[in-house]
Amino acid sequence: MRVARVVILSLLVVLLTSHMSQPISILDSASANGVEASDTTGSWSEFRGNLNNTGYSISRVPSRNGSFLRFDAHFQVRSSPVLSDGVLYFGSDYGHVYAVNISTKKEVWNLSTGGEIWASALVVDDKVFVGSTDNNFYAIDRQSGIPVWTFPTGDDIPSSAKHVNGTIVFGSHDGNLYFLDAETGNETVPHFATNGGIYGTPAIVDGTAVIGSNDGNVYRVWLENGSMMWNFTLSPAFGENVKYSSAAVFEDKVYIGSNDHNSYCLSLGTGEVIWRFETGDYVYASPAIHDGRVFVHSTDGNLSALPLEDPNGDGNISSDEVLWSFETRDGGGRGEGGSSPAVADGKVIVGSRLSFMEGYVYVLEEDTGNLTWQLKLQGMYSSPAIVDGRIFIGASDGTMHGISELAPGMALEIEPEALVIKSERVMVIEFVLIYAEKGVEGAFISFEVTDGILSQSGASTLANGTQQVKYLSPVVTENTTVTITGKATKYGMVDATASLDIVIVPAKDYEDTASGAAFSLDKYVPFIIAISILVILNLLVLAAIVVRRRRSSD
Repeated sequence: MRVARVVILSLLVVLLTSHMSQPISILDSASANGVEASDTTGSWSEFRGNLNNTGYSISRVPSRNGSFLRFDAHFQVRSSPVLSDGVLYFGSDYGHVYAVNISTKKEVWNLSTGGEIWASALVVDDKVFVGSTDNNFYAIDRQSGIPVWTFPTGDDIPSSAKHVNGTIVFGSHDGNLYFLDAETGNETVPHFATNGGIYGTPAIVDGTAVIGSNDGNVYRVWLENGSMMWNFTLSPAFGENVKYSSAAVFEDKVYIGSNDHNSYCLSLGTGEVIWRFETGDYVYASPAIHDGRVFVHSTDGNLSALPLEDPNGDGNISSDEVLWSFETRDGGGRGEGGSSPAVADGKVIVGSRLSFMEGYVYVLEEDTGNLTWQLKLQGMYSSPAIVDGRIFIGASDGTMHGISELAPGMALEIEPEALVIKSERVMVIEFVLIYAEKGVEGAFISFEVTDGILSQSGASTLANGTQQVKYLSPVVTENTTVTITGKATKYGMVDATASLDIVIVPAKDYEDTASGAAFSLDKYVPFIIAISILVILNLLVLAAIVVRRRRSSD
């Protein structure tokens, strides 16, 4: 008898203490697991992605051509986009600089200048730097879009800027390479003068800038005083000039294209030519470099993969020494072009301009040049930016595009502890995001409720695709239905939404436990069954004892 009572009392104690040992407070953090970081791999905040202009990104590349962003900039977009902290910056021939939030796909701000914007923006800390064909260079407040300072030059500014140690470096069509203080816009050293317009973007290496000029020279210039270290002059036999192509620097060599139909490899130390590669037309595009290859795009309509070193040392990369070539048809019908290739995730990405009305984004295998996929757009001068598994590029019809993998079928489920809850009580609500039967990590989920208080307004999903939030129900005098909604977003995926109704019951009409948590009878069923069985067993034992005593007394 005593044993049975002890067992029953022990079970009751376990039942009550197990429930009371898990109090829920609205002041606790929303999830014991916290908020996970997104899958960001870095930002492409300057033309060509880095100071050396190699056009290489550590990002993954979409395996298909899903478009998730199409922003209308009204006029042709020659400017190549840059991305920083989820905001895309670029210019257009409309004369505006745009800041666009790629998650909401909404314009954050735009700044109207007095001329077309051909250059890429440069994002440094709280400022955006860009030149205009109104002959002015702008430093723009990143949050408001209001100019902090402007610097006038003698002609338009197609050159994109670079930043090093507080100094902004860029060229102008007036033939000068400028060095400005990033905070004040004042010249830090006298500008370096060439005899031709500077269209390209300087490559920065070891305290120097490497830049091509329309005077037919490539220059290496000291940043500390604006003096020339060396210059390379194109042979008169080839003539022409270095126009839109920007130099790329890798290890001890400089790679750059020219209007003389050649791409050059120069010694970084001396400026002497090491080899040249002859194409069939202008080389407006800047080269990309990765994994022992340099990728050259010419308006002869071909993208060529070349070895970094001249195989036979004769000073020329011949056609039989080309690693592979892919026909982009860029510049077809003299539509010109000049989209610079970029490299990421074993792929080469480049835009083409067959005409104003037709162009393609091509994604090629880096090793073979085989086509992985393509996307038809209008013609492109703009070069791709690759970051966070997405490709951004502008087109002739005045649109800026974001390309990523689509994920149809992503589903959001809302799972509360109970569908009926007492007034002024707290419960945990779990949001579960699934795609292809797997949890989606790193998506952002925002939460809303029609009445009551949620412990937070949004968070990123954890590795298993879940996120928890605590809910404090309101004070009610009659049964009240409350709707909880959630929206999940993830770059390159289709947004997912869900909603769920729960009923709030007045305290006087609802029996609850002393813990103050949401009451749900279902979770107590196993304990009730166990206690019932023990009570029945105890009664049977008592009955057996009574029967035995009666027999013994007889």
